Amino acid sequence: MQDEINKEDVSSPRTKKSRSQKILLIIVLVIIIAIAGYAYMKYYKSPTNSASINTAPGSAAANNAANDAAIKKQVEALVSQVGKHILLPTGETPQVAEITDPALAAKDQPFYKGAQKGDKVLIYLQARKAIVYSPARDILVNVGPLIVGNQDQAAETPAATPDKTKK
Repeated sequence: MQDEINKEDVSSPRTKKSRSQKILLIIVLVIIIAIAGYAYMKYYKSPTNSASINTAPGSAAANNAANDAAIKKQVEALVSQVGKHILLPTGETPQVAEITDPALAAKDQPFYKGAQKGDKVLIYLQARKAIVYSPARDILVNVGPLIVGNQDQAAETPAATPDKTKK
């Protein structure tokens, strides 16, 4: 009888220690998952995920059915203005973005050098062409190939010289 009591006493602290370690592990895992979830929501769901360029009307992100007609008119007007300076790809509607922080955009990608706040980026996915247009100055700031995926960026960089004459 005394042996049975001693066995229980010896195994009891180990069981308590093991149980408290399991609880601590579960708490740590819950905290890690919560932090990861918060970081995901903060980065991927943030409207300013791309700090230098915001999606403008006409892009895939602008899907409000009530504004589709107005958005289409804005994109058509923008394409018409840009079309006065350069031959544009036909058969596709570009995605459009607005540059909100030109210094950060130029720092991230030299393609945006010379852009100003409010300039528009027209992206033609099928034609693989990107155009930076300044409505305020009515000039093409830059035109270049659209690099998709992880192609060698050193071999193919968007560095075309824009037409800076006003028409």
